Amino acid sequence: MKRCAFSFIMIFSKIKYIFQRPAQFIAFFLISSCICFSADGQAVELSQYWTAPLCVNPALAGISYGPRASVNYRNQWPELGSGFNGGFTTYMVGVDGYIPKAHSGLGILYVGDYTAAGLLAKNTITLSYAFQIKLSHKVGMRIGIEGSFIQQHINWDQLQFYDMINPYTGFSVPTNEPPPGRLSTYRGDAGAGILFFSDKVYGGLAARNLVAPNESFFQSGNASAPFRLTGHLGSNFEIRKQRNRRYNIFVSPNVLIANQGRDVQFNAGMMTGIGMFYFGPWFRYAFKNPDAFIMVVGVKKGKIRFGYSYDVTVSRLAGKTGGSHELSLVFNWSGNDDNSLHPHIDKNYIECPKILNF
Repeated sequence: MKRCAFSFIMIFSKIKYIFQRPAQFIAFFLISSCICFSADGQAVELSQYWTAPLCVNPALAGISYGPRASVNYRNQWPELGSGFNGGFTTYMVGVDGYIPKAHSGLGILYVGDYTAAGLLAKNTITLSYAFQIKLSHKVGMRIGIEGSFIQQHINWDQLQFYDMINPYTGFSVPTNEPPPGRLSTYRGDAGAGILFFSDKVYGGLAARNLVAPNESFFQSGNASAPFRLTGHLGSNFEIRKQRNRRYNIFVSPNVLIANQGRDVQFNAGMMTGIGMFYFGPWFRYAFKNPDAFIMVVGVKKGKIRFGYSYDVTVSRLAGKTGGSHELSLVFNWSGNDDNSLHPHIDKNYIECPKILNF
């Protein structure tokens, strides 16, 4: 036990040292991620993932100090089906905040994920809790946990099978396919995460699907969501900073790596902010094949942020999906220095990179 405790202290002493040197930290984290991740399941993905922190890591609950509310909409591959939402459509609504006296953050997130205009629907409500530990004057650690309630439903009456085809009238014959034993499933799940951060750099790990119960609609079937591990890191560099903030310039490189089952996904990009505007290119790569080139543009004014992104499909599906559209709207009460909830009044406050206080 003493040897374990000594090793634990030595690790944190190294972490505090690395966080004071962003370049060394990023190299350290990428190497660690390659060791941790080994290369099956479809999970909700956002191109503007920093606008929905509760979807990335429960340790991010309350990281922005003041209350924050976010709304996200994603329309992925609309041309796969009929109508604008014919592919994969995702709606998210999240609220999180920090409790200074408890050194903790709380958050709640709703995710509605719909396939083929609602033929398959999945609704998830997640409660997140994060505890913050001050390792030094400028370095903090957060440990988060989450619990989720998940409901899935299949619209069986709207499905079409080959035996329903009449050569003259189309899909007009009743199917002989037996329906599943249940059209809806209900289950719980859990996750956990950890985050280290300073005023210029951050890195975190999150584990989800820790319970992984059976999701099959058939009583005799067995379909469990694979364990999911996510690593994310980034930094923030102020290029120009003025008191009136009108022409402030910053750049923020960020990386997100996700592993689920045998699949590994790499998402990297650079956000640039000039005054109230931000923009940047991103690229999503699934290791087995390139996925999409992403362009993000947005406005950040006072407590409000509004962003739009478009994913250009570059895989073998290029030209057949319609790409992906994504909108984000964030209201952050502690998003500017003029806020009455300015966190510097709290002696335990630790500055975080700009993208975490988005």
